Amino acid sequence: MSQWYVAHILLTMTLVEGELDYLPMWENIYIIKAENSDEAFLKADKIGEEEQAASDGTTFDGKPSFWKYRGVRRMAECLEDLDQLESGMELTYLQYTVGSEEALDGMLNHKPILLVLEDKEHGEEDDYHPQLLSPSRVDQ
Repeated sequence: MSQWYVAHILLTMTLVEGELDYLPMWENIYIIKAENSDEAFLKADKIGEEEQAASDGTTFDGKPSFWKYRGVRRMAECLEDLDQLESGMELTYLQYTVGSEEALDGMLNHKPILLVLEDKEHGEEDDYHPQLLSPSRVDQ
């Protein structure tokens, strides 16, 4: 029986010639129906490769570039059956650690902030890492 999955696919901006001093990245999230997680990963890989191929002709800061497919960061089974999709259903979730209420306010107001993505599989014990927000670790 098929199951619904949510695939988090990472792409980075890559210049055709030269390099950037930082790595602009998109995390595109797709719904995939598959018999199992292995099949879902194969389908997600195909989507990522198609996204990269479709980015020909892109420019970044006026320079020829493309979105390079980097891989599937996360594959999660949907918490609900999407065949019975209803408004307000939770599909999946992400866990973060932020350093303060001000950082949370910045996130809610679409401002750049530092955060830790606490990437876990469903059912794993919560283990947060606020130490990664310390100024001495920012450049690592």
